[in-house]
Amino acid sequence: MINFSERFGRMRVLGGNNFLTIDNDCPDKWRADWLGGTSWRCTYVGGAYTVDGYLPEWRGSSCDYQRI
Repeated sequence: MINFSERFGRMRVLGGNNFLTIDNDCPDKWRADWLGGTSWRCTYVGGAYTVDGYLPEWRGSSCDYQRI
């Protein structure tokens, strides 16, 4: 079971963290840099923007189990 809380609000997006992918599979607003072979690094180049919507505030997880 995952507990999740959110609220509606406005968020200013300034960038994103680089991540690795294979076969040049970067989303919109991300630049693909080839690292050799099938390895690519996605770098955010979309600039700052504002988005309205439900913003995550807290996430936790717990397990339901049965006694044996």
